[in-house]
Amino acid sequence: KVAKFTSSRRRTLVNALFHKSHTLPHSPMGFLQENATANIVIIIEENIVFDDFSFIFCIFVCMLAACSTQKNTALTRSYHATKVKYNILYNGNTAYAEGLEAIASAHEDNFSEQLPLYPVSDHKAAEASKSKMDRTIEKCRKCIKLHSIKKRPKVDTKKSASDEKYRAWLKREEFNPAMPMAWLRLGQAEFHKGDFLGAVSTFAYVQRHFEYDKDLVAQCQLWSARAYAEMGWMYEAEDLLRKVQIDDLSKKHASLYSAVSADILMKQERWREAIPHVLIAKEDEGRKLNRPRFEYVLGQLYEKQGNRNAAVEAYKRCIKLTPAWSMDFNARLRIALLGADTKASVKQLNKMLKLSKYEQYQDQILGIKGDILLRGGDTLAALREYALAAEKSTRNGLDKAAVLIKAGDLYFDRQQYAEAQPCYAEALTIISSESADYKRLSRRSEVLDGLVLQTGIIHLQDSIQALA
Repeated sequence: KVAKFTSSRRRTLVNALFHKSHTLPHSPMGFLQENATANIVIIIEENIVFDDFSFIFCIFVCMLAACSTQKNTALTRSYHATKVKYNILYNGNTAYAEGLEAIASAHEDNFSEQLPLYPVSDHKAAEASKSKMDRTIEKCRKCIKLHSIKKRPKVDTKKSASDEKYRAWLKREEFNPAMPMAWLRLGQAEFHKGDFLGAVSTFAYVQRHFEYDKDLVAQCQLWSARAYAEMGWMYEAEDLLRKVQIDDLSKKHASLYSAVSADILMKQERWREAIPHVLIAKEDEGRKLNRPRFEYVLGQLYEKQGNRNAAVEAYKRCIKLTPAWSMDFNARLRIALLGADTKASVKQLNKMLKLSKYEQYQDQILGIKGDILLRGGDTLAALREYALAAEKSTRNGLDKAAVLIKAGDLYFDRQQYAEAQPCYAEALTIISSESADYKRLSRRSEVLDGLVLQTGIIHLQDSIQALA
């Protein structure tokens, strides 16, 4: 119960509680006798003073004692774990979530290619999260610096003699139960800001110093494997993945193994092997951020295996999860493309072309329409749709590049090299040098540039001789 002291008396009491050098103007008992309206107990230095009507009031002193990391008691461990989990690390986790959203916003999916499982695979997009991830790293390091408990606790000799788990616990290097979370989040933040080598180093440290936590060790191995894969070190990624003890993972983290396996397999274009892992991993992915992407990726993988019905079902599930507008739109296009009834699909696309909300995306719709006509064997009609798509493109982005590449490939296969060359040349100005098609297109464009030039000279000479 709080004493109803005057403001000056209240300040004096608080100062006495928190500063050992301060002394009360009267003896402790006399101080209470002058303020007998309150029921209170005051702990000052080593003297416990209480009146006949009060309860023991020791919360302040307990909290002060818990502030030190040089003491290892149940109270200090609980205090510092609470401080980490609900204060500093909470702010770090908030910044981490904002950083993931920044990566997703910065990443632009190329729906004409196989989507990556995670947007962070677009390393340029990962740069957008730098400020948020740096804040997370700062908070994690603050947790480690201020709340790490390294001091050994007082040993209970009886318990030590009979309890093996207790003896193992005494051998730990860290006694704050919340500290493993801080270290893991530190590595994850380094990973998502694009510092993959730094993340591997952090995860290796965690594995060495928290080896008693089998679940944590397995998680760190999986995150390290992901980091190796992002750096293109596939041998190291696969080798580490084989070393993971799946049974060590808790039920909460069991799907992480499948997610990492799928990511590594897809980076190696082992599409068929990746499907079962994606099926398992997608169930535990965030409904709004990653799960729609996993469903879309699954649809693409089924397409590659020729399983059109399964692909359509995956795209439908993606739409039900209300993904980003661009993913929703492309999922609808894929469903139209994979439909068994060509006429019905073309009719549906023609309806979409008339809607104002799709006005800026006519190039994509016309490109899919061309794909449907090509599948039906009408190559000339498909080429007309591709040309119209390139003409109507207002964004001059990846979707335009996709129809240009398709048209160029068709012309090239038909040995119409003069028509193929400008398609490849324009597409190269749009796509990234990291694109899977870049090397192939660059080589073809280089060859066709010289061939078309020489062909043009021959045609000119033939024309001049014909006129002569």
